[in-house]
Amino acid sequence: MKKTFYISVMSLFLLLGCEDGSPEICGTNLESEENSWLRTEIQNIENSGLKDAFYIVRATYQNQTVFVFDNCCHQCGTVIPVYTCDGTSLGHLGAEVDPDKLKNKKVFWKTENNQCTDLD
Repeated sequence: MKKTFYISVMSLFLLLGCEDGSPEICGTNLESEENSWLRTEIQNIENSGLKDAFYIVRATYQNQTVFVFDNCCHQCGTVIPVYTCDGTSLGHLGAEVDPDKLKNKKVFWKTENNQCTDLD
């Protein structure tokens, strides 16, 4: 259930918060078949009741592009999953993924009414 919630939140952020509506990610367009996992995750986020507390950060980790599904939901008690371009889980931030090794971090997706502060 948590995975479905994160997927929903991620899907929402990507669909509503992308600057040009269809950004290039990992060498392809967001609408390409290779990125269907990411669109699904964003849709799951959009369908959640806490969509405005979630956002997705694109970063570089160990020389590859990754997506960090983060939030500012203090009551959620969530772990922060990290995925590669093809949707493979690298684990969670602070556990399997060292947050100090994330480089070139930039908010990739968030809702228009996102409630999180201090987002780039």
